Amino acid sequence: MTKLKYILFKDIACRNATNLVWELREIESPIKILNNNRLVNAKSIIGVLQGQLRFNSEIIIFVEDPTCVEKVRKSFNYYGKEV
Repeated sequence: MTKLKYILFKDIACRNATNLVWELREIESPIKILNNNRLVNAKSIIGVLQGQLRFNSEIIIFVEDPTCVEKVRKSFNYYGKEV
């Protein structure tokens, strides 16, 4: 399992959440997001909205398949910066 740490420079809500989930669903690996001790499924619109992914949040993304990490990075680089 690979961990990616990001600081968000956009809220991931409404349209942004929908677009993110749409992109991540094409990736074969399970993807989880940890924010404020809350672990959510990144491929579920309900999960992403429950994660309360807001501006300046520090999140950790867990990607089970290491071959999919670059695709996940590409999707999240629009919303934040990897640290």
